[in-house]
Amino acid sequence: QGNYPAAVAHYRAALKANPEQGGALHYLGNASMREGHYTAAAQYYEGAIVQFPNNMPARLMEALALYRAGAPHEQVVQRLEVALAKKPNHIAIASVLARFLAASPDDDVRNGARALSLAEKSMTPFPMPEAAETLAMAYAEVDRYDDAINLQNHAIVAAFMTARADLVPHLEKTLALYKEHKPCRRPLTATDPIFIPVAPDPVGSFKDYPAGKAR
Repeated sequence: QGNYPAAVAHYRAALKANPEQGGALHYLGNASMREGHYTAAAQYYEGAIVQFPNNMPARLMEALALYRAGAPHEQVVQRLEVALAKKPNHIAIASVLARFLAASPDDDVRNGARALSLAEKSMTPFPMPEAAETLAMAYAEVDRYDDAINLQNHAIVAAFMTARADLVPHLEKTLALYKEHKPCRRPLTATDPIFIPVAPDPVGSFKDYPAGKAR
């Protein structure tokens, strides 16, 4: 319901009873992300991963929290690589990793060929704006600027078609770079919706616990 202080109080109470309670750690990470406490969020997600190594949302959000906290891109990429190795078909993790490999300002991080391979696997016949934008980043990194322009234009059209016109100014700014044969050097914008964790499903959470079934 958006009452994060009340939620956090209960999560902390759960951790006081059991400091290794993976669910409370994960949801505290989510609450910290929403409130802009990125270093704390990364620590909570790390704790959740220790308890549940196959928790892919926590692995993705930990990498994003580290990025927002100002961690080196090399560290962010390392976290994403470990996550993708555990689940190679995870589209969201592959897409975010592709963005860093294509558009990180760190020369030692970028790998255009691998970025392109990951981005191409994430494409569908009618991709969302983010998927088209990711592939455009990869094309630009390997000097395929005509393809980058085409995909970036597709991202702009997709943004309008999905009622997400707020994305268009940023997409058009990047498109201008490609038209000048300049690559993108910002993997994610500060307002990218991927930084906002999915709201928890209370009933689903209880179903996941081995202690019992939702009634």
